[in-house]
Amino acid sequence: MTNAELKQAIIAVVQRKDEVEAKNSALSKGCEELTRRAESLEEELQTVRKETASRSEDLQSKIQALNRENELLKHQLKRYVGVVQTMRRERSSSLSKETAEAVSAIPVIQPATEPLRFRADSINEAEHYEKKLVQVTEMHGELMEFNERLHIELLRKELELRRLRSQLARYRGEPMEEEGQSGMAQSTGQGR
Repeated sequence: MTNAELKQAIIAVVQRKDEVEAKNSALSKGCEELTRRAESLEEELQTVRKETASRSEDLQSKIQALNRENELLKHQLKRYVGVVQTMRRERSSSLSKETAEAVSAIPVIQPATEPLRFRADSINEAEHYEKKLVQVTEMHGELMEFNERLHIELLRKELELRRLRSQLARYRGEPMEEEGQSGMAQSTGQGR
């Protein structure tokens, strides 16, 4: 080989080395960018997990409170229904007793102000209880709808959490874990 050929070979090797170093530098920058992005996504995921856990706890406590209130309203509703039925029986039996008394007491004229007032009070009270019963029934329906909306919202949040977990696993390049194992992996792998 002549000096000119040797010089050209050295220049070609140096140029190739510069190209490889430029590619290596670009790949290194790309890798660093991906690492920063993965760390950013990890931080976002941790934030979302905390928010979701907090919301889930809040929703669970609301659901428990609503279930307790629902049970209380059911109990009150049963009491109101019992009172209304009792008052209806009393009203129908008092009306039949009053009719029998009125028939037997036709020849005798008696002032009817006291029984009428009692009957009017009884009817007013029955109407009041019926109104309360309707109100409680409407409230119960509203609570059931609210409970259903909370349940749907909780399921939506859980689905979003699963989606974020799978997305994180894809970014990390980890294989997808089963639902039961993912909770163990989270509790043991949070120190990464």
